[in-house]
Amino acid sequence: MCACWANSRNPSGSSCPRPEACTRATYSNGQKLPWYEPELSDEDKVRLGYLLITHLRMRENNWLQYENGILDDTTWRAYRGSIVAVLSGPQTRHWWQNFGVERIFDRRFISIVDELLADQPYLSNQPS
Repeated sequence: MCACWANSRNPSGSSCPRPEACTRATYSNGQKLPWYEPELSDEDKVRLGYLLITHLRMRENNWLQYENGILDDTTWRAYRGSIVAVLSGPQTRHWWQNFGVERIFDRRFISIVDELLADQPYLSNQPS
C-alpha cells in the first residue's frame, strides 16, 4: 500500500501526487498487485471482484452517511480518495466499467464514482 495515501502525510485522501514513483502497485514485500497486471487468472478475477464489491460497498455506505448528515465533509473527502486510488489500476477500472455495477450499487453513487474517475489516469507497474 502506498504511504502517500495510506497515512497522515496525505490526510485529504486524494490520489497519489506522484504516481510514477508510487509504491501502491506492490505489496510491502515487493510482489505486484494483480489488478495492475495486463492479464488476470480466473482465480484473481474472482478475488478482485470480491475485494472491489467489499471496498465499494463500504464507500457507498459512507456516501449514504454523508448524504444523511452523519458523516462530515472532511471525512467523506478522505473516503472518496480511496475510491479513486482503488479504481486507478487498469483491471479495477475495467471491472468498474464492465461488471454491471448498476445491479449492485445505488445509481447516484455510481454517478459520483464516474465523476471522480472522469479525469483520473490509470496507474501501472511500469516505471515512467
